[in-house]
Amino acid sequence: MLKYEVWDQAKAEKEVAQRLKKALKYHAQFHDGWAVKENILFKSILDGGSKPGFSYNNMAQLFVGQNNEVDSRLSVNYAYKYVRFIHSQMVANPPVVTPRPTSYDYSDQRAARAADHIATHVRREYSLSTRFSDVCLLTLCHGTGFMKSENDPFLGDILEVNRETQELVMEGDLKFRPRSVWDVALDHTARNWDDVRYVFERHVLSKEEAELRWPNAKDKLDNYSKKQEPGRFWDVDQDQEDSVTVWEYIEKGLPQNGMLGRSMFILQDGTSVSEVSPSFYPEAELPFQILTDVDVPGAVYGKTFVDYIVRLQQVLNQLDSVYLENVQNHGVIRMVVYDAAESEQGNVTGDSVDIINVRGTAAQKPDFINPPGLMGDFHRLRDQLISGMEQLAGVNESMFGQQNREMSGFSMQTAINAGNMIRTSLFNKYKKFTENVYDYMFLLIQKHWTMKKKIQVVGKENSYDIKYYSGEDVKDGFVLDMEYGRPLA
Repeated sequence: MLKYEVWDQAKAEKEVAQRLKKALKYHAQFHDGWAVKENILFKSILDGGSKPGFSYNNMAQLFVGQNNEVDSRLSVNYAYKYVRFIHSQMVANPPVVTPRPTSYDYSDQRAARAADHIATHVRREYSLSTRFSDVCLLTLCHGTGFMKSENDPFLGDILEVNRETQELVMEGDLKFRPRSVWDVALDHTARNWDDVRYVFERHVLSKEEAELRWPNAKDKLDNYSKKQEPGRFWDVDQDQEDSVTVWEYIEKGLPQNGMLGRSMFILQDGTSVSEVSPSFYPEAELPFQILTDVDVPGAVYGKTFVDYIVRLQQVLNQLDSVYLENVQNHGVIRMVVYDAAESEQGNVTGDSVDIINVRGTAAQKPDFINPPGLMGDFHRLRDQLISGMEQLAGVNESMFGQQNREMSGFSMQTAINAGNMIRTSLFNKYKKFTENVYDYMFLLIQKHWTMKKKIQVVGKENSYDIKYYSGEDVKDGFVLDMEYGRPLA
């Protein structure tokens, strides 16, 4: 017989603070890679990034000859083009979940019909298609994307309000949030997602909201907000004095905690702002669903094809910058006038025809210095870089509707299928990820829809019908059938 341990507050504060420290240390080793990929995809010189960009004003200066003020850096961002194309593929053909009855029994038929109505309602009411799109983009950018599905007790309608004590009780509502790798720190000992024992989620809250959520920890929040230092996160430039970073500790149900899980909120310095408690998520499961692009053996965080084309894109940027600099050099007139030429000052004008009188021999006449031409290897190297990036990204010209020679439709389709075959694993994981989101959604509904809820469903002839369902209506009697390639309703 196994004997599990129940943590008291002192034990919880000490253990969770140590786990957060180790999780953030493990998390930090990926920061540089994530920052480089964000930089190569989304940053430009126009918004303060370090990647080359070129503005309309700079281009205008180029053609009017103001070369001293022109930035010679240039970037044709093929990496972003490939990410946007693959992201569009995933968004245009998302998996769709259809509840199927487990038998011909009437109760199972009714449960499947209720599940289908609720799934349709949730897709539309909570904009799930947009949420899935955001997770796909995060996955293609960082290699890993998360969806957090929960019932937020601070959402929904007001159930009770006491104006004298200034207290209110909210109904709570479903919430689906795409989470970036920057905001999720994982168990540092895990080698795959199933082995993850606990997760830390980062919440950046205003001081007012933090004090509303944890009124007993107001002094702790005040002290921490004054001394917290900016980190390597997306909000590094925000006003730190008006916000507080709180980490939520979520431990799933395990034999060592009695299959109850654990939950707690702490600050980054290890100070707790809440009491430790059993997990309030359904069945003590982790409320996160994960999607990865390129799986790395022995690691939870994945990679993306952008990891392998970053250097190629950087070299391509350098080549294009050389092209641009050469064009700028051709826009500058460089004349060498010898002392013995004895040309008259001001006899060169902007007219289309000029007669220049020069006293001296022909060997002493003014000369022009032309910029050197680029070597032929530049063009071949640029084509090789683009070809290499296309192969690593798994795209080809047929996918973009281009063809360099006459091709049959069958040949075009074969080329398209060959490119998509590289992403078969990604599409399969996307299908499983979508199924996991819906599975957890029904767990949330079974736990929190204790009373009948009114939803709108599409009936016959596209008319809206009003239905009332509770969690009991979708407790069992159906399974989720996944189909890939059909658009979301």
